[in-house]
Amino acid sequence: MGGKRLSEAGVKVALLDCGRPQSDQNFTEHVPAFELKYRDRIPDVIRRTRPVQKDCYACSEFNYKWFANDIDEPYSTALGTRFSWQGRLRMIGGRTNVWGRVSLRLSDLDLKSASFDGFGADWPLAYKDLAPYYDIVEDYVGVAGHNEGYPYLPDGKFQPAMPLRCIELNFIDRVKSKLDG
Repeated sequence: MGGKRLSEAGVKVALLDCGRPQSDQNFTEHVPAFELKYRDRIPDVIRRTRPVQKDCYACSEFNYKWFANDIDEPYSTALGTRFSWQGRLRMIGGRTNVWGRVSLRLSDLDLKSASFDGFGADWPLAYKDLAPYYDIVEDYVGVAGHNEGYPYLPDGKFQPAMPLRCIELNFIDRVKSKLDG
């Protein structure tokens, strides 16, 4: 978003991305599993090259090739620590390819967690400092959601929620018929 704002202000900006080009043909999440080569039943095959990335909820046969190959691109952590760096995508746009238009705001519970639980250090920014920028970004990128009024999950400038899929609508109809009948 910073690059967008700078370029709008007349500054020449170069953005770098470590991914390959993305195209509409790559989005296969809505292809029925029975049309996939392995029917989306190959977690062990995916783990051979993406043992860490496969732990990410979004990594499946539909899109596992978007994710970094953990064998070819390993990472290290400090001695005595563990960190599972999931969601390392190698497509233009990175994780926005799998976010589903859901992007939750951090609250003061996240930003000032040391003040709540005594661990770590508080961020130098509070939610009130970030809120106006969240509004700008959410409006621009089209974050979907519902305003719920939870202090630990601040409300945003949401677009309408994405429509339910046919199978979800069918499920709702079946539940309603059982409850009403």
